Amino acid sequence: MKWRYFLIILVILNITLGYKLIKDYEREVVDLNEFSEYYTTSEAESGGYILLDSNFTVYERQYKIVDEKQKEEPKKDTDKKEISKEVKTYIVKSGDTLGGIANKFGQTISVLKYNNPGIGKVLKVGEKLKITSGNSVTYKVKKGDSLAKIASKFGVTINKIKEANNLKSTVVRINQNLIIVNPKNLTSTGQINTGFNVYWPVAWKGVTSPYGRRYHPVLKRWIGHLGVDLRAHYVDVRAAESGTVTFAGSKSGYGNIVIIKHKNGYETRYGHLNKIKVKRGQKVKRGQLIAESGKTGRVTGPHLHFEIRKNGTPIDPMKFFK
Repeated sequence: MKWRYFLIILVILNITLGYKLIKDYEREVVDLNEFSEYYTTSEAESGGYILLDSNFTVYERQYKIVDEKQKEEPKKDTDKKEISKEVKTYIVKSGDTLGGIANKFGQTISVLKYNNPGIGKVLKVGEKLKITSGNSVTYKVKKGDSLAKIASKFGVTINKIKEANNLKSTVVRINQNLIIVNPKNLTSTGQINTGFNVYWPVAWKGVTSPYGRRYHPVLKRWIGHLGVDLRAHYVDVRAAESGTVTFAGSKSGYGNIVIIKHKNGYETRYGHLNKIKVKRGQKVKRGQLIAESGKTGRVTGPHLHFEIRKNGTPIDPMKFFK
């Protein structure tokens, strides 16, 4: 008899508890109709979805939405990072190439050759190479030199030399060793090219994708890459050589692109630009500002696609820096 009463009481408790849980659940469930326009199609994002803050419904009893703006981290000025005067030694290994070594240390091939004047086209295993910090060369001041002459020689500004070498004035002394960061005019031991003197279109940060056959990150298949992709995150793009702008606009795959015609059948192309700063028919000089790099066209991120063509035929741009 006692067991019956106990079971009846237990059943009543279960029913009461279950009824309470159902009521609580009904009070907590959000009416999904309130969020029928939570997402909306954005033509600006090519059919993507964006969140509409105005469509949020706030339930004061249980939930709080904190109106907090995300602070954007200040951009780091990589050009102002400290350049060490320390020179490292790299020992050539089997399979090494000039381009591979240069890219590994964030340098152009011309900088690598300038710092190693005895280097040949064919590397020897065990050969020792001098590696400077960043994309820089070391220069020993000669008689008759001035900071202005040295700056002009390497295509950089006086302030850049002073900054890299912690100079308080423009006075230099004979046999003083100077660091030259991102030199543009390497014409002696660092000869770039005998027929087409190429100026780097962006400050050197490395190659993200070389010339030749590659697996395309967007198309997901193997195709020919007719230029090189240079690491360039919304930076100034300059003309590789003097010439005439034959195209300044948008092309399929390239996005925003500038094409410049040069002497002797040469042509350079600058793709995926964010901003174009020249017009068709405009004459430009070597090193002149022509655009800002970006990520327009068929890309996965910001960079500069750079091509060199001779009579319409694409050529590996890196060959012009050997």
